[in-house]
Amino acid sequence: MTLPETLIVIGITVVVAALLLPILTRAREASREVACIGNLRQIGTGFRLYATDEGRLPYPAFTQVPWERSVAKYVSIPTFRCGSDAELGPVTGSSYDWRDTGVMETTLAGKEWREAQRPDTVLAFEALPGWHRPGRINVTCVDGSATSMTQDEFGAEMDRPLSSTGPR
Repeated sequence: MTLPETLIVIGITVVVAALLLPILTRAREASREVACIGNLRQIGTGFRLYATDEGRLPYPAFTQVPWERSVAKYVSIPTFRCGSDAELGPVTGSSYDWRDTGVMETTLAGKEWREAQRPDTVLAFEALPGWHRPGRINVTCVDGSATSMTQDEFGAEMDRPLSSTGPR
């Protein structure tokens, strides 16, 4: 192969690599988001099993036991880490938080499972939004579903009372 032919092959290879790199990056991030949503589903199941065994959801302010330790016997430890979290998970061991709002009408801490009357009540969520897509946060609900919602939807949901008869 001559020098000009080699340069053409190298040039084409660079162009193809430049086109594929963003696609591969997006695919990797999409797989991390799917894994994150799977983690949240498992965490939601862990909360449900904990509430079944204990009669109530964890109450960290009262027991001084972190919620992750309370539900850890029902989920594996890696479940508490989102692959896109380079901020909290490496420091605290958990990328997620849950509906422990400190407000009696909206918190699930120390409550019985049945007190979350709305099936779409957010139970657990990414501790910080935007790890997968700007302005969005992954959540799991008491009905076992897991999804992504906007920060505004999430904020409004966290302010909604647990009761299905409360104001929307």
